[in-house]
Amino acid sequence: GSMTKQFTAIAIMILQERGDLSLNDPITKYFPDYSVNEEVITIKHLLSHTSGIKNYNGIQEWKEKIRDKISPEEIIDIFKNKQLEFAPGDKWKYCNSGYALLAKIIEKASGQTYKSFITDNIFKTAGMDHTYFGTDDQIIPDLVSGYRKEDGIILKAEYMSMSHPYGSGDILSNVDDLANWMNALENNKLISEKSFGECFQPNILNNNTKINYGYGWFIGDFLGKKNLYHGGGVYGFVSHGMYLPEEKIYVVVLHNCVDPYTDTPTHAVGDLITG
Repeated sequence: GSMTKQFTAIAIMILQERGDLSLNDPITKYFPDYSVNEEVITIKHLLSHTSGIKNYNGIQEWKEKIRDKISPEEIIDIFKNKQLEFAPGDKWKYCNSGYALLAKIIEKASGQTYKSFITDNIFKTAGMDHTYFGTDDQIIPDLVSGYRKEDGIILKAEYMSMSHPYGSGDILSNVDDLANWMNALENNKLISEKSFGECFQPNILNNNTKINYGYGWFIGDFLGKKNLYHGGGVYGFVSHGMYLPEEKIYVVVLHNCVDPYTDTPTHAVGDLITG
């Protein structure tokens, strides 16, 4: 689900540390034919959901293709010539389109596919041996089925091609691997402490208003402590992870039935641990 956005964001930070890109790069550097009506949209805008680009999940053309295998280029084509919803940096609005563009930027800046770059530079380094990208073609070991609840009855989830949440929701994992992921971040095995901290800074809109989103993480409060969190969901699966940096506590809940309240058990466990 959308916890994938954290991996995409960290991959961007890795490339910035290597000097392969800058968060201030305009997206037209990577997509010269992208129509932005003279507006400047940067990588930073994509990371922070402040670009003004339409979310492709709300576009009818995408909804009609939900069961079909689709390429990253086809996903981007759905929204790239649509009028912006607001000027970049003026507002915050959650947008999967931005993370699809970021995944493609990772490919262009690194010379690798998005999946191979994440695998080589994050999964392998962090020891995430049971984490995969969703696929329509391969059999993934020990993958559980997804379900939905309708009128109190548990049903199989509707089908969606896993080619659709490219860069924004296509990673499959388990709690052990996600613990390894956070441990690798805490110990600066993936990016520097400075870059890691940058992901957790509230972004500032053009009118100087702070928003509760960094790069791939929401920023909030839990029992008076700073809470960095993100939830996610694809058909039949939901997730929620919260990180309390002052306590170095990470709680993640994964559920294979669509339920809007995955943050409730996450908070309950966090409450128990923090006392």
